[in-house]
Amino acid sequence: MQRYYNKTRYAGLENHIPNSYANSLLQLMHHTPLLRNMALQHAATACAGDLCLLCELGFVFDMLQKAEGSTCQATNMFKALGATPQGSCLYYSRKNGLGWLT
Repeated sequence: MQRYYNKTRYAGLENHIPNSYANSLLQLMHHTPLLRNMALQHAATACAGDLCLLCELGFVFDMLQKAEGSTCQATNMFKALGATPQGSCLYYSRKNGLGWLT
């Protein structure tokens, strides 16, 4: 595995996607033990929700823990967020040229 800039054991999130400004919030939540543990435990259960934000958050946290300094993707998390009523108000279609959560 080739590493370009990050020489630490801490993983980063992709920064070339339209919603990458939210990565700092995901990193903050990942380093909040109570929230991280709750999301990881929830993601390990059989959740009935198709687009469960807590599951997706747990999947991102799991990737960040296992990546050992490499880059992770939060694309599915942002797609799930865009599918919620609260997140859909943040959605702009790609045809408008904004592309957030597409």
